[in-house]
Amino acid sequence: MSRIVCVLIALVFAVPALSQSREDGPAVEICTMNPVGHGVPDGLDYASDRFRSPDRWTLCPDCPAPTDEGVQPLAPADGAMAVLFRPGGAPLAPFARPVEWDCQSYDLGVVPFIAPHPSADAEWTLEESRRRLEARYCPYDTEDGKLCLSFVCTPEEEQWMLLAEGSVEGLDVTEALELELDVRVDGALAGYLTVSARAGFENAFFAVYVRQLDDELLGALRRGQAGTFRVRAMKQERELGMTLDGSSRALGAVLGNCGDLQRLATPDTAPDRFVLLNGPSTEAAMDAARQALDDRIGRLLALEGAPDPDVRRAVAVQLPDGWRFVDALVGPSPELGFSNFARYFLVKPPNRDWVVFDPVENPPRIYIDRKRPIGAWPNLLLTTAERDITIYERWYWDGSNYLYRETIPQ
Repeated sequence: MSRIVCVLIALVFAVPALSQSREDGPAVEICTMNPVGHGVPDGLDYASDRFRSPDRWTLCPDCPAPTDEGVQPLAPADGAMAVLFRPGGAPLAPFARPVEWDCQSYDLGVVPFIAPHPSADAEWTLEESRRRLEARYCPYDTEDGKLCLSFVCTPEEEQWMLLAEGSVEGLDVTEALELELDVRVDGALAGYLTVSARAGFENAFFAVYVRQLDDELLGALRRGQAGTFRVRAMKQERELGMTLDGSSRALGAVLGNCGDLQRLATPDTAPDRFVLLNGPSTEAAMDAARQALDDRIGRLLALEGAPDPDVRRAVAVQLPDGWRFVDALVGPSPELGFSNFARYFLVKPPNRDWVVFDPVENPPRIYIDRKRPIGAWPNLLLTTAERDITIYERWYWDGSNYLYRETIPQ
């Protein structure tokens, strides 16, 4: 029952999309009651223009008459329960026994509305580059202020972004650390966004995109005709109308091309995503390499006339999630090729032993890709330079070894 009441409350809060600014309405009491009837004749006038009849709920003229004037009973189509609305917050004289909850007070007044500015974008737009895809709608954009909602794909991640710059009809976000948005499409609640301020981006707020949570919101924005988003920040609340002209094209382009943008990312386009296995050789890295390569070094030492092979250099990198990587140089030994030295690539997944791979061909620089599916091994980028061009090769873990996947075009 509580779930039904919550749905009703959310529907009652729906506001027509492109209306003008209005004053807040009075507080009301909402009470859950026993079944008292259902149905309503066509053309029934509402008792108050401040109340709407939400989907599947109708005014209930055949219910037992309440003793207080101004009480408007509502009932669902299946007659499971009834809800009473009372303007002004006066005590309610019940005409049926309350169920589960007592009366609760809600303010059904309309929040201040920010009218779209005539100079703002009239539709959703798409911005595209090798470093960013962005579907953006800016219903308020003047010399003094801007308010834009974007769905963004970068080589690192997908995310929602709300940009609020300058003075936007009384919405001050200069001190806000977080904003909340309720997005409605064609009168129905499409989804929620909580966006946080990010250092280095003045008056810009970001929300990480989670596919399982945002599919419904994206689908509604692509199918709908018009919408609103309600912004809450530091006890402020404003609502802004939104057209969905062009949203299907712009959002579809971002969703359709984001996978390739992220798959073909390199340290040039996504420097924060990749870690270079490079740096000074350390004793700790050399000890780890000796432990992982003990059998191989032992076989080299057992050869007649062996020139005392050992780990001569080792560089280590550890990722925040516990993965460790070592690039080790071993030698000398005639068994290790023309140069008498070989380079080994070592990986230690969290809570597992070191895994040793075949000697790495010279001289690639090795980048570790920090973006990976849960439970999967990180991908690698091996790089070589040809004249003024850097060639990136993407390697993946196939369950037993790292294998070449593709060359990333530059």
